[in-house]
Amino acid sequence: SISDGTVYFDRPPGYYNGMDKETIEESIPLPAGQYHFALLDTGGDGFCCQNGFGFYSLYANANGDVLVFSDGQFGDAKNETFS
Repeated sequence: SISDGTVYFDRPPGYYNGMDKETIEESIPLPAGQYHFALLDTGGDGFCCQNGFGFYSLYANANGDVLVFSDGQFGDAKNETFS
């Protein structure tokens, strides 16, 4: 949460290793508010290139309202703000 700095979800480096060709879905219930979403890639190529092209998206609810959508070309970090 931007207002109080609470981290609602975190995965350690290497958590998704070996899942290059997988679709990963995770549900994280959040109270209403403004949030900061950060992706960090130790390989420095985002979800791109050597193992194919990827993307990420954040949805507001089960109805599929899209909050954020981006291709996987972001280097070593990508930051988004959403509410």
